[in-house]
Amino acid sequence: MERFKFWPMSIGRTFRRGRVVGSLVVACGLAIPLGVVWPASAAEQSYAAVAFSPSLKALREGFGATANDAQAVALNACLAYAAGHQADYYKDCAPFAWVHNGFVGFASSGRAPRELDWAWGSGWGHTADQAVANSGDVCRSWGGGKAGRAACIQVGGSPFRSHVYDVNAPTEGGGPTVQWRTAPLPPRDLVVKMVNSTTIRLRWTPVSADVFSPPSSWEISNGDVTRSVTPQTATYDWTVLPDQYMCFKVRGVNDVGASWWEPNVDPWYRCAGSRSY
Repeated sequence: MERFKFWPMSIGRTFRRGRVVGSLVVACGLAIPLGVVWPASAAEQSYAAVAFSPSLKALREGFGATANDAQAVALNACLAYAAGHQADYYKDCAPFAWVHNGFVGFASSGRAPRELDWAWGSGWGHTADQAVANSGDVCRSWGGGKAGRAACIQVGGSPFRSHVYDVNAPTEGGGPTVQWRTAPLPPRDLVVKMVNSTTIRLRWTPVSADVFSPPSSWEISNGDVTRSVTPQTATYDWTVLPDQYMCFKVRGVNDVGASWWEPNVDPWYRCAGSRSY
């Protein structure tokens, strides 16, 4: 199983998990975590954070008086952008790293539109160079920049500096402290092969993440029939008539929603069997 790691790395390569906060309310079309107080002015905004949507490839920054404030602002900026791009959005905006008195960066090993990026990572540091280096290290540690994959580069205007910044004061940062559930990420690399005259075998690679919610099931579709299998499944045998030609796609599903289908680009399915049937 491939795995993306998103916990930002400090100069000493440490990370920390924060506490969760309450549920969400909706105001003016945006989901706002309960208990978050919006900062009154830039003079109070000593924290910076980023949120990211893989389906939209959209990164948004936020600033606030606390780590939760900054993450909420970044998350709601991502959700606001998604509201204008619903046709391409799969409920996967999620908060990532935050920093206090410093810079927060975000790197991605990108792929073509509508394809899941190879890897990404967030990182923070006292300087912009440190945030860039740390986010790039995380991205590369999970496969970005390998042979045949794009280099890990900063995206969306990253890195971002907290509005309040003292070069002589210490810097701290961490991973998400705002609880937020997302739709699952799609699987990768669906392969469809005829293993005998009446069996087509499907294989796919699940992609897990620290930030995004996992699937509760996989859906397999041939365009006419959809079957559901357990989230532990990564191989499935579909019985067909002798040498029947059939095409398939797979996606993840949980209580929030569904991922996009794999494959998500033309020709939209993976096929096996005899066309002469």
